[in-house]
Amino acid sequence: LGMILQYTPVKTPHFKAAVERMFGTLNTGLLHSLPGTTFSNIAQRSDYNSLKQACISLNELDRMMNIFLIDIYAENFHRGVQGIPARLWEQATEGGFSPRMPPSVEELLVLLGRVAYRTIQPYGIELNCLRYNCSDLVPLRTRMKKRDNRRVKIKYNPSDLGHIQVYDPDEKRYLQVPALAQEYAQGLSLWKHKVIRNFALTQQGTVDIVAL
Repeated sequence: LGMILQYTPVKTPHFKAAVERMFGTLNTGLLHSLPGTTFSNIAQRSDYNSLKQACISLNELDRMMNIFLIDIYAENFHRGVQGIPARLWEQATEGGFSPRMPPSVEELLVLLGRVAYRTIQPYGIELNCLRYNCSDLVPLRTRMKKRDNRRVKIKYNPSDLGHIQVYDPDEKRYLQVPALAQEYAQGLSLWKHKVIRNFALTQQGTVDIVAL
């Protein structure tokens, strides 16, 4: 997508003032008006019980964020660009501007996925205590065994652990590999999985698919 990630040192918000300003806009325009907000500081929060009042799911929050950004924020005058963002976007696209985007949503999700590196084992690939495998991995594993570095690049979506994407360096493409425990992993977020995994550890001391 043509993006470069640059991490700033800790405690240096002035290095990314535009990002911090956007966080402030989201907070004051949306998040602090929702039940369960933690506010910006202790004084504002006072005796408000954020945990007790919280009642919004992540999917609902995604929907609210979409409405706020597209229907409210983008339709109001912005001092930084001296105009209404939605109108400026329309002018740009009418003038021939085309955003750099992949041809499909599936490819976009791969590009935005989190990165990990693993070695393909006879049973497949293990990631976050879950195993992934399919027939497409067999020839890739055979080829990787002949290399000094046998690890492969993996992309995964933290909001759905039902499958991962494994990069084939020879074919220069990603292979979609499903989780063996589909009934458990399909549609499961990484956050929920960590909560379940930690609970399984406290109850049984081991983490396997039965415990999960």
